[in-house]
Amino acid sequence: HKMEYYARLCNMSESNFRKLFKEYTGKSPVEYRNAIRMNAVHTMLISGEFNVQEAAYIAGFNNMSFFYDVLAKYGGK
Repeated sequence: HKMEYYARLCNMSESNFRKLFKEYTGKSPVEYRNAIRMNAVHTMLISGEFNVQEAAYIAGFNNMSFFYDVLAKYGGK
């Protein structure tokens, strides 16, 4: 979902939602989502059942170029 969706669920403007989210989590909503996805990829790779492309796709990364950008940001974890 887009941030607008989550902001509406909270009866907030999108900008206020983003600000409050970052205040409570220390991350933007997108950074938070990507961290969750990267943890899922890490878990799948540790299991040995999936290769990198499979794990990335299952975790929601439909674009491998974007996945590698996020991977570089998170230090390969």
